[in-house]
Amino acid sequence: LIQNAEPGGGIYNLLFSYWSPKPDTIPTYAASGEFSAVSWNAWKSAPGLDGLDGTFDLDQDDGKVLLSGQGMGVRIPNLFQQPLWIDSLYSELAWQLKENGLWDISASNFELQNEDIQLQGEAVLQIDAEDAKPNLKLTTSFPKFQIEKAREYLPFKIMPEKTGKWLTRALVAGQASDASFSYDGPLSGAAFKDGSAVMLASFDVVNAELDYKKDWPVITGIAGKVAFKNASMTLAADAATVYDNQVKKATAEIANFFRPELKLDLDVEGALTGALKYLRDIPVSRGMEGVMDAAETAGEVDLALKLDIPLSKKLNKKTSVDGRVDFNNNKLSFPENEIVVSNIKGVLDFTESSYTAENISGNFRGSAVDIDVNTLKGKAVDIGVTGLFSVDQLLPGNTLLPEIAH
Repeated sequence: LIQNAEPGGGIYNLLFSYWSPKPDTIPTYAASGEFSAVSWNAWKSAPGLDGLDGTFDLDQDDGKVLLSGQGMGVRIPNLFQQPLWIDSLYSELAWQLKENGLWDISASNFELQNEDIQLQGEAVLQIDAEDAKPNLKLTTSFPKFQIEKAREYLPFKIMPEKTGKWLTRALVAGQASDASFSYDGPLSGAAFKDGSAVMLASFDVVNAELDYKKDWPVITGIAGKVAFKNASMTLAADAATVYDNQVKKATAEIANFFRPELKLDLDVEGALTGALKYLRDIPVSRGMEGVMDAAETAGEVDLALKLDIPLSKKLNKKTSVDGRVDFNNNKLSFPENEIVVSNIKGVLDFTESSYTAENISGNFRGSAVDIDVNTLKGKAVDIGVTGLFSVDQLLPGNTLLPEIAH
């Protein structure tokens, strides 16, 4: 253990006693003192430390340490890619050698902080010299942090690479509060995957941003709760915005980081202008940007959207979309073409490759109309409008047709 850990630092005011009455008896010893700038390497998944100060009192069976530190590095190679920097630390540490040969190391009431977080918690680490997988039981809580900083504390070493990359990009900004983190089980990626270790994390968010897929509109102003359980993640939001439209409800879920698919469910209400802008900027509308840019709108709509987004090419799947727009007495016009349709009511359905609608009602040049929408081969969109019109309604001011046609 000592050879692999390569401990370093200084010990002061040392008191030490050793007693071995007979050669064939187990010796006893005791030591107490102070230490400064202590360090040791991570060993067999056990954490490594740099810059630790404190006092100690120990014997051959157990010991206690009062820890403090200013400017420390913590290395947990089986969880984190980079060392974690701690500006200050306080903890009471105790250890005991059990009859089964396990070392129990406990940290009670520890407090640490750096420029990103302040947290409190307790931990118990069990180490078996014959086992390379120490067992950790850890519970922590911290009042607040910036969401964009959370990516620096995610356990990427036990996460699939694609999931880690998605989380790094998706967690854009926002404030988190009432956060907790716990881990119970062996410190290994296999334990994380097979469920023999349980990792839980949760926090509330406000003003959060989620960049869920490249080239898709970012969801902003999210207020809700994020929760991780082992290889899964859920986000439940009761408020958010998409292009200034209010999101009444939103859920995002990755059920398994090792087969990462993001399922996103949005229920949006707001101006037709915002809904049309969202539709313009998603891949299903590629090639229709000019038409949508030329449109002028009025009125409120409801937009429902379900996305299934594979986060790994290994899944051999494409993004699927299931959406609908509920019109509620809206107006849609194309001024350059002198087309104005008002009192629009009905439902427009869309997927990742099509638009469809039947019997959308509206009013065009004073007459009631029914509007059908279908997507043809080649993704061309066919819009059919039926109604009863006089020639004057369809061709106002026309002077080329005979008088009888008016």
